[in-house]
Amino acid sequence: MWWSTRLFLIDILPALYFRLAFNRAGQGHLGALLLGGAADIGVIALWVLTTASLQARTRSRSVSVLSSLLLWGYYGLVTAYFSAMHALPTPEQAKYLLDPHFLLASLDASALPALLGAVLLGALLARLDLRLVRLRGRAPAALALLLSASLLVPGPGGNGNPLVTQIRSFLSRGAGLPGGLPRLAHDLSGVPLTAGPDEPPNVLLVVLEGIPGGYVSQNVTFVNGSSDFTMPKTSRWAERGLRVPNFLSHRNQTINGLYSMLCADYPRLTDGTPIVQELLARPETASNDSLPGVLARNGYNTTYLQAAGLRFMDKDRFMKRIGFGEVLGEEWFEPDSSAFFTRWGINDRDFLLQSLRKIGELNERRRRSRERGESAPWFLTLLTVGTHHPYTLPDDYAGGEGLPPKLRSVAFLDDAVDLFLSRLEEEGVLEDTLVILTSDESHGMNADILLAGNWGLCVALPPRKHGTPPVSAVNEGLFGLADLPLSILDYAGLAASADAIGGRSIFRDYAASERRALPGSWGDRFFIVSGDALLMKDFGPGDFVKYTVSGSPFALTNGAKAEPLGSGTSLLSWAARAFEQDAGKRSGSAVWRFLPDGSSFRAPAWAASEDPPGIESKIWLSGGQYIQLEKGGRYVLDLEIAAPSSNDASVRLDWMVHGLDGPWLLSGENCPLPVLGPGERLRLSCSVEIRKDFMLDSARLAARALAGSASPGARVEVGTFALRPVPPEGPAPTGRTLYDGEEALLTLERYEGPKGGLP
Repeated sequence: MWWSTRLFLIDILPALYFRLAFNRAGQGHLGALLLGGAADIGVIALWVLTTASLQARTRSRSVSVLSSLLLWGYYGLVTAYFSAMHALPTPEQAKYLLDPHFLLASLDASALPALLGAVLLGALLARLDLRLVRLRGRAPAALALLLSASLLVPGPGGNGNPLVTQIRSFLSRGAGLPGGLPRLAHDLSGVPLTAGPDEPPNVLLVVLEGIPGGYVSQNVTFVNGSSDFTMPKTSRWAERGLRVPNFLSHRNQTINGLYSMLCADYPRLTDGTPIVQELLARPETASNDSLPGVLARNGYNTTYLQAAGLRFMDKDRFMKRIGFGEVLGEEWFEPDSSAFFTRWGINDRDFLLQSLRKIGELNERRRRSRERGESAPWFLTLLTVGTHHPYTLPDDYAGGEGLPPKLRSVAFLDDAVDLFLSRLEEEGVLEDTLVILTSDESHGMNADILLAGNWGLCVALPPRKHGTPPVSAVNEGLFGLADLPLSILDYAGLAASADAIGGRSIFRDYAASERRALPGSWGDRFFIVSGDALLMKDFGPGDFVKYTVSGSPFALTNGAKAEPLGSGTSLLSWAARAFEQDAGKRSGSAVWRFLPDGSSFRAPAWAASEDPPGIESKIWLSGGQYIQLEKGGRYVLDLEIAAPSSNDASVRLDWMVHGLDGPWLLSGENCPLPVLGPGERLRLSCSVEIRKDFMLDSARLAARALAGSASPGARVEVGTFALRPVPPEGPAPTGRTLYDGEEALLTLERYEGPKGGLP
C-alpha cells in the first residue's frame, strides 16, 4: 500500500471547506464538529491511500489528477447545496445538484471557489511530485482503524463526513419507510377562539418562500430560544393577529408545501414521485375536496398567482386541477415594467405591490356581484420567490447592509411584506379579508434548534371589522401546513359542509382535546412529533429514538438527549403503521403527461443566442417533473405536435429528456426535431426500456417562430407529449437506437413528419 502526504493535504482542503460552511450554518456543538473533522480525516486518508496505491500500480499521474478533481467537484457542489438548504442532499434531493436549471437559478457563488480550485488543482497535480511512500508494518492497519472510526460517527444530525453519510443513506434507502401516511381526521372539537365574520370573508393566503417560524421574534421568545435573525416588521404585524408558534412544515420543497396547505394532506415524506405528479397522471384519484375546490363550490372566485413561471413542476396544471379558476405566474406581470426579475421570477417587493392590481380586480368583481345580490368573495394565493437561492435583489435596495445574502433577502422581504400589508390597510382590504402569512417550507436557521428545518410560519390576520381573537393572540397547540385548509374553511363558516377535509383549525383551542401526532422529514431523517414526545429515525433500517418534549418541540436543541425507544407506546405504534405502508405506492401503470393533451402555445421569436436553448431558458413549455421510474418498466414516449395552417411563420422545435444523474436521454443531438411549416404535423414514438431505478428529471419541449419577431399567429398545438406504460411481454423494439445506457434503452419506433426530419 502507498501513501502521499502532499496528496492528503491537497484533498483535505475541500473537506475543510465543507466543514467551515457547516460551522457557519450553526450546525451542532464544538464536540460534534470535532468528531465530524475526525471523520473527514479518516475518509480522506482512505481516499488518498487508494489513489496513491493505484498510481503506484499504474505509474500514471492521471489517477491522482482525476481522483482529486472528482473529490473537489463533489465537495464544491455539496457545499453549495448545503449553503442553500442547510442539509445534505439525500439521494432524492441529489437531483438538484445535477439539474442545470436549479444550479443556474438557485446556487450562488459558494461552489465557485472549490470548482475553480479544482481546475487549478489539475494543472498543479500534472506537474507536482507527490512523493509516494510505501507503507509497511502497522501503518495500513492504523489507517483502516481510523476509517472504521469515521464510519461510526453519526450522520448530518451529528456532523459525520458527508460522503460516508450519503453512501450509507443510499445503501439503506427506502427500507421500512412510508410512501404515505394515515389521512388527517376532520377535527373541530376545539373551542372557537373567535366568533367569525357575519358574511363570507375574502381570503388572502400569502406564502413566503422558505421562511421559518423562528423569524417571528415572538415565536423565538415563546420557545425560550435564539435566532440568527428576525423579521421585525412582520413580527409587529403578527402582534395584531393570531400567532401559531408550534407550526410544522412537513417537508422541504415548494411543491410539497403547496400540496399540504391546499389539499389538507401530508406530502410524500420519502423518496419517490411527488404526489402532485401522481395526481396529474391519475386525475381520477384526486379528491375534489381541496381548499380552492371547496371554496369555489361555495361561490368564491379562486386565483393562484406566483412570482415565478408556472411550468416548472407543473404548477399550472396542478393548480387548475385542484380548483383554482385562474392560475397566473411570472408571465402575468407587465414585461415592459421597470421591475427587477431574478432567474426565478419577479422580486418580492414588486411582486406583492403588483399583486394589488389583481386584488383590485377581485374586489371590483365582488362589488358588481353584490349589486346583483350575490356575495362572490374571493380566495387569492400568492407565492413569493426572492428568498430562494441565489437571493438576488434589486440594485436600489440599500437595506440589510452587512448581512449575508440569504438574510439580506429576508430583510428585503420583511420590508416588502410591511409595505404590502400597509397598502392593503390603506385601501380598506383588511376590513373584510382574512390574511394568512405562511411559508411553503423552512430553509432552516442559524440556530441551535433540532427541528429548525421544519419550523413553519403561521400568522393569521382576521378581518379588522370583526375584531381580533378575543381569547388569546397565541394558539399554543400543535398544527401543520396540512391544517390550513380546514382552518380557513372553519373561519369562513364552511367547515361543517366539508367533512372530507381533514385536520384541525388554528382558530380553535384544543387544550381539552386528545393529543395529536404529526409527521415530518428533513434531509435524511423522519420524525413523528406530539405534545410530549418527538420520535426520530434516519431513513433506512434502524429504530426510533425518543426526545421528551416539555413545552414546544421547537425548543429542542441539537444536543438534546435522546433515548432508544422500544415497542409498546401508542405513538410508536402510529409511526410503525406509517412505516409499514407501501414505500411509494409506485404508479408503474400511470401515463405521465408532460403537457396537457390538446394544449396550444404561442411560439416566441427564435433567437440565435438560444440555439439550442439553455436549460435555464424560460421558453421551455414543460420541465421539472421528477418522476421515479423502476427497473424492468417499459414505456412508449409519444410526441404529437402541429403547426396550424394559419401560422405566418415556420416553427422550430427543440426538446430535452434527461435523468437526475445527468444522462441526456433525448435531445437535439441524438434526436433532432424538424422545423414545422404552417399546416405541418409531427408524430413520433420512442420505445423506452428501464434498466435500473432512476429519477426522470425533466421532459422539456420548446417551440420558436422563425421570424424577426413573434407573431400572434405563430403557434403550436400539442396533441400529446407523454410517457405511457406498455406490457412487459409486448414485442421487442426494432427501431433505430437513440440512447443505449445503463439507465435505459431508447429506440425510435415511429416517425411521421416533414421530409428532411428524422428517417
